[in-house]
Amino acid sequence: MTRCAASGESRIANSDCTSAADPVCSNYTCVGCGSDSDCASGACGTNGSCIAAADLLYVSPTGADSGACPQASPCATLQYAVSQTSATLSHVVLTKATYTQRLSLQSSTTPAATVTLHGNGSTLMLPTTGDSGLLDAFDVGFDLHDVTMVGNTSAGVAIQTGTVPCSIENVVFQNASTAVLAQGAVKIFNIQISNSTFGIHVLDGGTLTLDRAIIHGGMNPILVKTAGDGTVNVTNLLAYDATGPLDVGGAQGTIAFSTVGATNGAVAGLNCGPEVTLDATIVWNTSSSAISGTCQAIHSTIAGPTAVTGATNIDPMFANPLQSDYHLAAGSPAIDQVQSGPSDDFEGDSRPQGSSYDIGADEYKP
Repeated sequence: MTRCAASGESRIANSDCTSAADPVCSNYTCVGCGSDSDCASGACGTNGSCIAAADLLYVSPTGADSGACPQASPCATLQYAVSQTSATLSHVVLTKATYTQRLSLQSSTTPAATVTLHGNGSTLMLPTTGDSGLLDAFDVGFDLHDVTMVGNTSAGVAIQTGTVPCSIENVVFQNASTAVLAQGAVKIFNIQISNSTFGIHVLDGGTLTLDRAIIHGGMNPILVKTAGDGTVNVTNLLAYDATGPLDVGGAQGTIAFSTVGATNGAVAGLNCGPEVTLDATIVWNTSSSAISGTCQAIHSTIAGPTAVTGATNIDPMFANPLQSDYHLAAGSPAIDQVQSGPSDDFEGDSRPQGSSYDIGADEYKP
């Protein structure tokens, strides 16, 4: 590994890292990229190497929809950029800006099996109140990174997935009727959803794998309403201030190391289903019951104030729930209660911080 600059040295840190495979200076050593902004090309690959500009298509609001969308002459719309993709050229980079446009992904618009969208902190806004969605995928998969998606609560689905597996990472959703409509296999990592009527709606046998999410406001943080609608594997979710429950009554799967705070209304915090297991989760709902329905199993879980069979009924001691601060306070009974768990919490802090793992989405930091 190449040695690079550190604090107190005269050299500029990342300038010593000239290899596309290890472009970032971290702790004296050149390492792989962690985000698109680490790369001059604007695209970090899954292996930590910067993707060469020659292997990318570029979009900018000041571009023009003609040609092959190179970095020096970007196109103007995502839809045109996708039309230029191929089986070997399938990564699209957005110049950081606000885009008021929609994107449809289907085999008639691209020969690529999966299209990767590198957002670089851009914002995608629904063009009009009548449009149904920002990104609609049919028989093409996608990997979406680093964008903010703004819909409208009356008529906007931010993302509708299709039958092909897809992934969503480092995305913020605001004011959508549904942030993610998941109908296929969907992997979601490190997202935030605010004021969307439905956060993530799983149906038609969809499979949701979710790790590290904050969902607040709206009606249902997650909705799997009817038996057989889908499978959920949820870890490190913080959900609070919804007007309805986190509703997995029709799901099968697991909700683990998650925290469900108070709802804004006389409804349960979580509606469970007979094929759902709760593991190391906190459901604490001061306005009504904590859990409605019947879970398949409940392990190492705190629920209340109304007692729930199979769960511990004790105040989890949040830092300041009246100010929507659901971190654990010092002395919380949720601290150091589980012998194994995920490697980090909902904010990316490492687990465990103490002798064992903490119940809920937050790992208390002494």
